[in-house]
Amino acid sequence: MAIHTNDLDEGTTVVLVAAETESSVLAEPLAWLEDIYSLVAAGDSRAAADILCERIDDMLLAGEFARCDGVLRSIDIGRLDSKLLVTLLSVTVAAAGQLTERSRLVTKIERRLAKDAPERIERMLEGLR
Repeated sequence: MAIHTNDLDEGTTVVLVAAETESSVLAEPLAWLEDIYSLVAAGDSRAAADILCERIDDMLLAGEFARCDGVLRSIDIGRLDSKLLVTLLSVTVAAAGQLTERSRLVTKIERRLAKDAPERIERMLEGLR
């Protein structure tokens, strides 16, 4: 949040408060998401999961739910494998009530897994919706 003050004539001060924009909130997360996508492409899902869990956990523990929602909104699930999709739901399930974007993400992941692993989708998503 940025605060700007302007002094006007006769001692009047105007205070303008500007909230962070979505792009400023997401600027940093996009860099680590690219790292995750690269690791998945290289076949290193375990390292990708470690980064994903660490970053999301840090945001949730700090109460940065809007920031986490921004990540959930921007994440490209097409660039993640099924293990990472389940990991993403697992790491956010405890904060589901505070994350407005999570329900939409669950729907997108369900659709994706229905195509990739229809015989396993119920077992994979058990307790994560």
